[in-house]
Amino acid sequence: MKNDYLLECENLSKKYTDSFSRKTVAVKDVSLQIKEGETFGLVGESGCGKTTLGYTLLNLLEKNSGTVRFWGRDIDSFNRKEKQEFRRNCQIIFQDPYSSIDKKYSIFSLIKESLDIHHIGSCFEEKKRIVEEIMQNVGLDVSMKDRKPSTLSGGQRQRVAIAQALVLKPKFIVCDEIVSALDVMIQAQILKLLKELQKKFSLTYFFISHDLNVVSYMADRIAVMYNGEIVECAATSQIIASPQHPYTKQLFESAGLAVKKN
Repeated sequence: MKNDYLLECENLSKKYTDSFSRKTVAVKDVSLQIKEGETFGLVGESGCGKTTLGYTLLNLLEKNSGTVRFWGRDIDSFNRKEKQEFRRNCQIIFQDPYSSIDKKYSIFSLIKESLDIHHIGSCFEEKKRIVEEIMQNVGLDVSMKDRKPSTLSGGQRQRVAIAQALVLKPKFIVCDEIVSALDVMIQAQILKLLKELQKKFSLTYFFISHDLNVVSYMADRIAVMYNGEIVECAATSQIIASPQHPYTKQLFESAGLAVKKN
């Protein structure tokens, strides 16, 4: 029987040590439970540990203490095959897709690379079909497949990054500040696309942003992070109606609003 939560962590901590052996605690004893199919928002100012938490949940960074569970199982207990399956099921979309991709490759090659790594598709033609299908799903014309990233707009590059994550048919996606570098109109288009894709592919999002407006629009639940700690966590409607922690109230003041969830 599956656990009630797709991904969860308990007392998760991550520390960094600088060249002078000074330790900085980026994530402090964080415990979260994320349900399948929901968008779990994480909001906080730059440098508070949001991205570090996202990377640690995916095991892209090694934790110092605590537990991460996927479908109720400690990921540290996974064998080699299970670890590979976890990596396929749990993907990330980066804030700046242009800096995270190899610019000399075409869009087609960039998306197909994930299929090659995970040995998906029995032949080139099958991989070509999968890539073209996912391009259409993210709003990229198939005729663009031979173009290089440098010829694309910011919104188009972000769609490529989304396609790279989705081509593996994951269950869980960390969205790390993925609209922060886009103008307001393109932001709205990408957020709308994410919602459509979530419904179509039954995705679960861990949505990281410093922008409370964006997180309030996307998330079912919101956790507020301050200096590496979760200081408040509740349903979006509850956070909006009655923020409890002083830092959460400060975020509302900075955003100049109360965003109502539709």
